Amino acid sequence: RRTMATSSYLDTFLSTVEDAPQELRRNLQHMRSLDTEAQDLVERIKKLAKNHVTRAKRSVSEGSEPSEELLHKVRGLQRKVEEIGNEKVNLAAHLEEQIQRHLRRLNEDLSRFEVELNERGKLKGQQPNAVPGADSGAGSEGPDE
Repeated sequence: RRTMATSSYLDTFLSTVEDAPQELRRNLQHMRSLDTEAQDLVERIKKLAKNHVTRAKRSVSEGSEPSEELLHKVRGLQRKVEEIGNEKVNLAAHLEEQIQRHLRRLNEDLSRFEVELNERGKLKGQQPNAVPGADSGAGSEGPDE
């Protein structure tokens, strides 16, 4: 019966360890795709801004008012980049929560497993039913005394 419980702890521990990397990998891939999207938008912004400046110079040299069409597009793209940045920050916070939750769960499982092994005397240097940190030789005189 104890073996089943030990097996259960170990199975739970291993399945938790195996599942976490997939979940983290999926979220990190999403983070990467957001980053790629933001970089693409930044490149578009640079091109549009450069075109706007070129057109504005030409308009001014011809004595007309420069069009703000490209400038409005740039501002819209900048808002999208900001939204992506906010999503990345939220995703990073979520990733941190996932990692912390996963670590807590693993530490709890490990502690339960250690307690059970301790009770059975399976940890190195432990006697069955020994209390960790208890001095078994308390009150007896050593060979030097």
